[in-house]
Amino acid sequence: MRHAVPSRSTTPELPGGWFDWIKPFFAVTDEYMLNNCSLDGFFFLRFLRVLALICLVGACIVWPVLLPINSTGASGLAELDSLTIGNIESASKFYAHVLVAWCFFGFVLFMVCRECIYYINLRQAYLLSPNYSERLSTRTVLFTCIPKPYAEEAKLRKLFGDSAKTFWVVKDTSALRALVEDREATAVNLQKAEVNLIRLANQARQKQLRKHPASSTLNAHLNEAAGPAESPQHDAEKGQVVDTAVRFAERQLSILDSPTLEKPSDPEYTHPYGLHPSLPDVRGSVAALWLPVQSRPHHRPLRNFGRRVDTIRWTRERLKILNREIWKLRRKHRGGDGVPLNAAFIEFDSQASAQAAFQILAHHQPLHMSPRYIGLQPEEIIWGALRIRWWEHIMRRFFMMGVITAAIIFWSIPAVFVGMISNIDSLSEMVFFLAWIKDLPGPILGVIQGLLPALALTWLMAAVPWMLRGCARVAGVPSHALVELFVQHAYFAFQVVQVFLITTLTSATSAAIIDVLKDPFSVKDVLSKNLPKASNFYLSYILIQCLGAGSGRLASFGDLIRHQVISKMIPNPRARFFRWKRLTRVHWGAEYPRFTNMGVIGESTSPLSSRRRRANCQPLDQPSAILASPQ
Repeated sequence: MRHAVPSRSTTPELPGGWFDWIKPFFAVTDEYMLNNCSLDGFFFLRFLRVLALICLVGACIVWPVLLPINSTGASGLAELDSLTIGNIESASKFYAHVLVAWCFFGFVLFMVCRECIYYINLRQAYLLSPNYSERLSTRTVLFTCIPKPYAEEAKLRKLFGDSAKTFWVVKDTSALRALVEDREATAVNLQKAEVNLIRLANQARQKQLRKHPASSTLNAHLNEAAGPAESPQHDAEKGQVVDTAVRFAERQLSILDSPTLEKPSDPEYTHPYGLHPSLPDVRGSVAALWLPVQSRPHHRPLRNFGRRVDTIRWTRERLKILNREIWKLRRKHRGGDGVPLNAAFIEFDSQASAQAAFQILAHHQPLHMSPRYIGLQPEEIIWGALRIRWWEHIMRRFFMMGVITAAIIFWSIPAVFVGMISNIDSLSEMVFFLAWIKDLPGPILGVIQGLLPALALTWLMAAVPWMLRGCARVAGVPSHALVELFVQHAYFAFQVVQVFLITTLTSATSAAIIDVLKDPFSVKDVLSKNLPKASNFYLSYILIQCLGAGSGRLASFGDLIRHQVISKMIPNPRARFFRWKRLTRVHWGAEYPRFTNMGVIGESTSPLSSRRRRANCQPLDQPSAILASPQ
């Protein structure tokens, strides 16, 4: 696979020692990353670095001060619970947590402001760089929700003036798109049928040669003798009896052994199958030498009312018809015919003019000729979203916001169950049918209470991004990059509510659910007592993300199975080629929220408390977040 990629696109090789790779790995400069990966990839690596730095500085601030104070709190808690704020009895010691909280969150705000300034400057420099500014997409603006009176080139030119060079009003190409998709599917079926026919013919040939080894092949220079066997077969096209492969080989050998071999009339003629030029050209009927017509690939298309047809012949005729229809429709669209949609691409004479048109108010009514997009590549555009009107855009967005809100609410049910499992030891003392859990060995109980909830929560949240991508398409997002941005915003809300809030609250209240039911007004005191204990769950969760997800990315089991197992089982050469050549798409909308939520957990479990309210504090979460960030 490495040889299939140009040498200029490959990463430099690291030393082969056990620890020799560490120094060259961390010595990679930002300039190299910017020149060899996308801007999204560069900022993602920088985001992980900043997140690790924040957690490292937070650990240096929190550990020396709060670990001694929490461990000497004299509340009687044991193990990791003795290191939380819940172990403190004296209220005067809480001032240390307040001071540490001010210092730590002051540093967090400083890092946020610093990275915002860095991002603005780097983005400006990247947009003005020659490699980017010379692209056509940087001077082209996509206007959506255009009113019908303005969906004409003359009126758009009058609106934007002489700075606009070229106008492309999007036309309704649904019929053309359907024909092209039908042609692609027909071509794939034809290729599959051809490959299947070759395999079937080869299997029949191998079976025949095992019975008659003398006629090893149709090629003359590989045959040594002709076999005596004869087995007539029917021609697939004419239905007549023809020579078998053995007779064909005998005839070939007899011609080659003849001293008076006739020369072909055309000296430059080459037989299509590598046979002697004097032999007949059996182009198109070689498979019929080995297979009867009943064994050829066939199917029953709906266009033929379910009647059986030969797949190869039917798809070839279908491709001729589709090519003719596609050519007529394309000529019609190039001539200016077609129904205009509510979107247009406008190319400007300079990047500055394009940015000005992108930022100005093009229409006096709200959401007319808006939203606008710049820098879009043709392969990134979701063309079906360009037909949406302004009022439909509003309705779709509000509807999808309602769907996502309802999904967050209903997704809380399994998250509550996961939070209760993380405190199953306390529940087994209150619920009678869970009493057998207390009899389990300590290691097994630790796996159930620590590892199993973290794995279940990870798998539960893994299915959310795919659902959100479907919501983004329904909402009318016009490009794949903006779909990932939509997913990032919604998925972060899922992560904070399900992974952080719901799991923390249910893990804390499940330990004292009986007390809460007896006195509901005591929930504040119960939470202040049990929230610090519940934060221990995130030690397992962050370590799972660090060790499990990180090692999985390094091992790439999915890519290994796809390239070494699935690709070898695919009979279609085109599908096998694309399986090898195409790289896996990185879905940034699912990557950023996961690590952002771990940063939220690491920072929120830092010392935040007051005299009356004990908030969640777990100093050990910060070094765990440090380990999870550089993966």
